[in-house]
Amino acid sequence: MTTKRSNFGEDLAFLSTHVETQLLQSEDAAIVVVPAWQGRTMTSTANGNAGNSYGWINYELIASDRRDPQANLYGGEDRFWISPEGGQFSYFFEAGDDLVLANWRCPSVIDTEAFEVIDSSQSSISFGKDCELKNYGDYDFSMRLERTVSLLNREIAAKLLGVELPTSLRVVAHESENRITNRGSSPWTESTGMPGVWILCMNKPSPRATMLAPFRVGPVSERGEIVTSNYFGELDESRLKV
Repeated sequence: MTTKRSNFGEDLAFLSTHVETQLLQSEDAAIVVVPAWQGRTMTSTANGNAGNSYGWINYELIASDRRDPQANLYGGEDRFWISPEGGQFSYFFEAGDDLVLANWRCPSVIDTEAFEVIDSSQSSISFGKDCELKNYGDYDFSMRLERTVSLLNREIAAKLLGVELPTSLRVVAHESENRITNRGSSPWTESTGMPGVWILCMNKPSPRATMLAPFRVGPVSERGEIVTSNYFGELDESRLKV
């Protein structure tokens, strides 16, 4: 997979050529949301069409118009995902299959199926999706998936961060609110397992890019178990510091 260096306007034009897009913008800040890909936020900018485009986009896969039978990794800064991926309650394996990568399949509802646009404005867009899923334990789940993506102004961003943002700093801030509701007649219990909301984020890499992940000090952090840092290979001290 290669990372094409594009500005926001070029990424918007590329995505709009291949899929329907929704643009949320306020002055120079903007984000691109794609209903067909579960309402995911694909990329953002703090400086208009000529500004940097911050989301990682899989240009090759999108341009090919092909479907991967395991998972279609289109990219995106904020996308809806369901957990668990593995184990006895996984939604990514057929009951009875060996829990190995060759048998892993992403459920179509979070891969190739579109979410319905319920409401939209200049700064937010809401989606809904009803679905039926069976987990590895062979339990059936009837779910309602709901998601709202919002572009936040700099005043709200500053309040949420608890900092003062200088006027010289260009800012783009966005968030998503996500919910899974049980539509069935049976409760979800420890014996059946239950779905979890998992939001994935992919940004363009850069030698100067830095991500901050705040955490609360407590029993877990005091033991040093703050983050799982070996998910796709161990991160050394040059890339991950507390």
